[in-house]
Amino acid sequence: MTIPNGPLPPEAFKWHSKPTAGHGKTCSVCGYFSNFFGEHRAAQSHELALGKWLKLDYSTGRRRELPCGPKEAGPTLPTEWHRKPPGRPTAQCPTCGLPGTVAGRKIAGGVHRKTRPDETADRGEWILQRKEGEIAIKRPKRRSSAPKEHHIGPVQRTRRLIVRATTLLASGKLLGDVAAELEISANGLRDLKSSHPDLWKLAYSRALENIAEVLREQAGTAAVLEDPDLYMRRAQRADRYLRTRGESLFAPGDLPTMTTFFRKWYMPMRLSDAAPSTVASYHETINGWAAITGDPPLIEITQQTLLLFRDFHAAMASQNKLARKSPFSVNSKLRHLQTVLHKAGPPGHRNRDAASLIPGPIPYIKPLKQQLGPRTIVDDQVMSRVYSSCIAATLPRVERIKPAAWWRALFSFSAYTGLRRRAIFALRFQDVDWRTGRLTIPGKMMKTGRWQSRLLDAATLQHLRSIRTSIPRELLFEWPHGNRAFYKQLRQIQVAAGLPSDQWFGLHTLRRTLATKLVSVNPAAAQLALGHAALAITLHSYTKAESVVDQAMRQIQQATCFAGGAV
Repeated sequence: MTIPNGPLPPEAFKWHSKPTAGHGKTCSVCGYFSNFFGEHRAAQSHELALGKWLKLDYSTGRRRELPCGPKEAGPTLPTEWHRKPPGRPTAQCPTCGLPGTVAGRKIAGGVHRKTRPDETADRGEWILQRKEGEIAIKRPKRRSSAPKEHHIGPVQRTRRLIVRATTLLASGKLLGDVAAELEISANGLRDLKSSHPDLWKLAYSRALENIAEVLREQAGTAAVLEDPDLYMRRAQRADRYLRTRGESLFAPGDLPTMTTFFRKWYMPMRLSDAAPSTVASYHETINGWAAITGDPPLIEITQQTLLLFRDFHAAMASQNKLARKSPFSVNSKLRHLQTVLHKAGPPGHRNRDAASLIPGPIPYIKPLKQQLGPRTIVDDQVMSRVYSSCIAATLPRVERIKPAAWWRALFSFSAYTGLRRRAIFALRFQDVDWRTGRLTIPGKMMKTGRWQSRLLDAATLQHLRSIRTSIPRELLFEWPHGNRAFYKQLRQIQVAAGLPSDQWFGLHTLRRTLATKLVSVNPAAAQLALGHAALAITLHSYTKAESVVDQAMRQIQQATCFAGGAV
């Protein structure tokens, strides 16, 4: 390689120091004008854009070539020798396009140029100048914009694992069961979903579409009774997916069905002012009806259809998964269903606002027989132990209120008033007259919608004052932690009291305890205090009969002839 040296001698372009004889500011070899006495040299033509001279620097512990002196116009053609601009050694060269990285190896640049047209093509597209000689650099191959299938996403084994997992989940199996069948952990399955969301979503969508076709074939037949819990989970997942696409599992036809009648007629006509829990219960019943029976037209509903609905729920597991659903839960859904069905039938004396969509008699199915067990109440000894153990409470976290004081006030208030939990947590401080001790319960908080007023005793009023602070608050019993945290804290208090699990109780048990005590004194007072529409509800569902009977029997005197005992 030949580099033009200009008017300077060849020794000026080699590393040298100023001659010993003259240590002035100007080097007599290359004309370097400086007090620097180290090695330096004149810049070659391709280095003039950096500076007129180059000097060696060892201040950082490494040898560096630093440009100095005035800059001159460098090369303008890519085929001339040049360097990359200072400060960007690994960036693409703006003069010739030399990339900063080739085949995963960084190219600092150095002296280089583009290959001239008259040179052989095997030399490459660029030529680098190194100590060992000139090195040819070829342009790296570009990857195709449409890569092959095996380059996309995870490996084939992972794809098969995702397809198997989504198929099992769409079939209604639980996450833990799927993980055990695939011999991986549940967290590993969650990581698989988060690592490949697009592939997981695609596979899960295809599996749910296939399951939806199977459900449409099985609905309304005895096949749904083979495994009711698995079938219901399968139906819920398929219906949830189809709703995201604006579709439904069972598309309505031209004739009105139970689902369409409930949403278009029954909901606005009968449930417009109902409690949210009541509306949610009806929705659950109607959605279950559609999944089990396939939502046939109203005029095609028969006793066999109702029998299938009843037997399906009777065969489902309860919430604790250890037993079947209780007859009370099954009959509750049957009552909801029969109520809606009667409103679709012909009008009558007690059904004046019926829609007349079913011309003939309304199908009816007998509810399950209910076997009432012993009613549990909280005796004074158990209540005293729990009251003392409130010191173990850590929730709620309300400013200037100790958790123990909050729980003791709640137990005292619930045991004396017998109100439902929903009504207790909706009461406000302004509902209590702190001067007279009278509690006003708005009708919207009661299940029957009836306004009530109670005179609180001194003990209950004292407990309420213990949670009344100078900080203004709206709710009487403020609980900002959710339902699950409430019941968990309630169980922890009873465990701290040393109660066995069969003696654990909730606020509804305190309501039942009050009913039992009041029935012994005045049955009508028990009905009014609990807000029931009929005394039969109080006696049938809330009263511990043996306690009432035992108390009454103690007041009956036996005949005098029995006083001596058996002879």
